[in-house]
Amino acid sequence: YLEKGGRLLLMGEPVVRQRPGTTSVFFDETRLDALLKDYGVSLEQAMIHDPPSAIRDFIFQARFDADAAQHPITKPLAGLAIVFAEAVPVAVLPEPETSGKVHTQTLLESMPSAVAVKNLDAVLHGKAPEAAGDRKGPFPLAVAVTKDLGEKKEAGLVVTGDASIASDELTTRFLGQMNFVLNSIAWLAE
Repeated sequence: YLEKGGRLLLMGEPVVRQRPGTTSVFFDETRLDALLKDYGVSLEQAMIHDPPSAIRDFIFQARFDADAAQHPITKPLAGLAIVFAEAVPVAVLPEPETSGKVHTQTLLESMPSAVAVKNLDAVLHGKAPEAAGDRKGPFPLAVAVTKDLGEKKEAGLVVTGDASIASDELTTRFLGQMNFVLNSIAWLAE
């Protein structure tokens, strides 16, 4: 579909599994990376924790800053906030060596204080999430991708690290939330 010039809004989520016979948990693959790698992005096996902007546990706010004006999706959203619940970092990969036809643009980032928590077991056993993280932010939370397919065709993707951003509960409570989702759909639909 994408390779024929399709457009896709892809909203990821952390996939947490329990090891059989234990209370131990781990992040499983989202199984979307095979699709996403040709478009220069992937969903990390981690969950973002951002203490300064946290609402509760792994629920946090991110704000569209002045740089948001550089993309049609985010241009009207500068200054508005969006809420993420259990988001995964969206990794922007190095450009594929053979193409140069893929263009990625980060639409929204976490704060530099955010941590990508890879060891949920440590958190479940009382360790502070920021102490259990492997990497510090900022992390891309939403990315727009275009891929030139030749013959005046272009594939388009918007990838977010959290599917709940489009939930009724959040889109009806936060203006930035609803507008981001609607702007993403409008941009994809051209």
